[in-house]
Amino acid sequence: MVDQDEQLRNITNRKKPKDRSPALLGPILEQYVTEQVSPKYRQFSSVDQAWRQVVPDELAAHCRCESLSAGQLKVIVDSPAYMYKMQLISADLIEKLSELCRRPTIRKIKFVPGFPERKELKK
Repeated sequence: MVDQDEQLRNITNRKKPKDRSPALLGPILEQYVTEQVSPKYRQFSSVDQAWRQVVPDELAAHCRCESLSAGQLKVIVDSPAYMYKMQLISADLIEKLSELCRRPTIRKIKFVPGFPERKELKK
């Protein structure tokens, strides 16, 4: 019977819950934003600003930079006619963007149909 009591104590001691005190989320999020989000945002915002400078005014109202990944800039365009015009000048756009933005490197522009501007709903 002594062996059984000792075995029970050993089992009880082994299964003590580990310290699972909650981690503070603030410092974890701050580190994530500082290390992961901010650098990508800065790169994209510089490309977006350069985009606004190089795109002709007549086309600028019909497109918007959406994302940048692996050297490919994704641009939302509101109609096939404007998409075609954008494709015609895409090589020039890439060249001008490369002059204005050394980093990140843009090798390709992908034009995607969609709605570039979100319009406010009327109340």
